[in-house]
Amino acid sequence: MLGGNVKTILSDKGRDIDLSMPTTISGRQYDFQPTKEVERIVIPFSCDVGEFLIEMQLEK
Repeated sequence: MLGGNVKTILSDKGRDIDLSMPTTISGRQYDFQPTKEVERIVIPFSCDVGEFLIEMQLEK
């Protein structure tokens, strides 16, 4: 749902995007390096069961 909403907002502003399948990574440490130059947006969330991050990578 988040990806679809972001796609709609960006499309309305003239930046159409293609969505990829979401990926879930769990654990305290991980290192993910994109293969292309991207703009990273990290959004922290907190709920009753804990904290988590959503990271979006937009190809430049």
